[in-house]
Amino acid sequence: MISFVGFIIPQAFSAGENFFYGTATFERLPTTIVPNNPTEFEIKLHYTAGSYALENLSPVIEVSPEGARSKVHFDVKPVSAYQNDIVRIPVIITVDPDIEYEKIFLSISYTGVGFRDVPFKSSWSDSIIFDIKHNIIKEIPLPADVRKTMHETCSHMSDLTKEEKEFWKTLHVRLIGDTPEFKSLEGMRGSLNITSGISATSCPPITRTEGTFISENGMKHKFHLGYNGNNFSYQIDTIFPPQYKEKILSPLKQFRSGVSVDEISCKEDLILITKTSNENPACVKQETMQKLIERGWGSKLEIIPDSKTLTAPLDKKYTVQVNDDTFEIRYSIIGSQLQEIIADYNTRSVVVNVEGLDEGHMVIEIPRKLIDARNGPDGKSGFDVDFFVLVDGSEVDFEETSSIVARTLTIPLKNGSSQIEIIGTVGYPYSQ
Repeated sequence: MISFVGFIIPQAFSAGENFFYGTATFERLPTTIVPNNPTEFEIKLHYTAGSYALENLSPVIEVSPEGARSKVHFDVKPVSAYQNDIVRIPVIITVDPDIEYEKIFLSISYTGVGFRDVPFKSSWSDSIIFDIKHNIIKEIPLPADVRKTMHETCSHMSDLTKEEKEFWKTLHVRLIGDTPEFKSLEGMRGSLNITSGISATSCPPITRTEGTFISENGMKHKFHLGYNGNNFSYQIDTIFPPQYKEKILSPLKQFRSGVSVDEISCKEDLILITKTSNENPACVKQETMQKLIERGWGSKLEIIPDSKTLTAPLDKKYTVQVNDDTFEIRYSIIGSQLQEIIADYNTRSVVVNVEGLDEGHMVIEIPRKLIDARNGPDGKSGFDVDFFVLVDGSEVDFEETSSIVARTLTIPLKNGSSQIEIIGTVGYPYSQ
């Protein structure tokens, strides 16, 4: 782990600098940074050309304005990559509580070491802007029984008893439900939507939990939750105002404030559509919607159900042979026909060949022993991270649910789709 404050790490490059090529995107990127609250995000880097392999591949981060540099700190774990590898670099950013700025700008380039310790730097750079939110994290003591159980379950999740696993599954709901804000807002437990990751490799465990809930007056709230051995800290924000007719923001203002298109609220009797040219949202009357669609101005928003609400059973099975072992993959498919499934442990991927007859999707359950994606240095430890999914060579968004033994992906398919490639960080037999 490399720790440094917000300035460029000096590198000894000669006059004839060596460059490597690729692209990078950011995952789990927070919209705001809370001082004194370590926040983790990931850099997903696709290394395409340069040295055959790079060691100590890591970001070089410069913080602006200059006065903020000594107040911003990073923990980064360097990785190694071969050409055409897709690697994930976890970054933890922490901002000192006495920072005076409300925004910081990060300029990020990348360095690595090639054959014979030749230094390389990236041919490109990326940038991020973070808002700084002050004094919004609150902390309250953990209940005594929770504190006791936390210290008694510092084992790998697969080693926990049924009762201990149930404790971890329900802990987030219980803690956020006990906050004064949740109670005062009359938060509805049935509306809690939680995403969390737990690593029990440290004691007490490290957690990453966030989600949303809706209060009784229709207001939607987002929360972040973290805890250690004695206290839990939380942050609750309002996403947008109550859904009263006179108080609803315009669809464009909701969109620009961070509300996703499929969650935008329209006033009563209006329908949400998107503009064809730029996918901006608009709320219009039923008769207006038909005219705008006929003129090609817009289209009605079609919302793909979340994978948690899909009712299509995994009623089909396909057996994959890897060396002398067999894996049973359950799946369901709509709009296409499955041709074959191939596991390639050299590329840590599963390739699914299909015949795309119409628009639809495939739900596929991937055994973790066959392929997995984690943020640990060996690719098989740490938190779950997203698979990299390509349909006919193009990256697509997908929905996922997971269990201790498998990860289930819902992947959209188009008419004519022929191949899905699911790329992880570790494959059989190294995933054992």
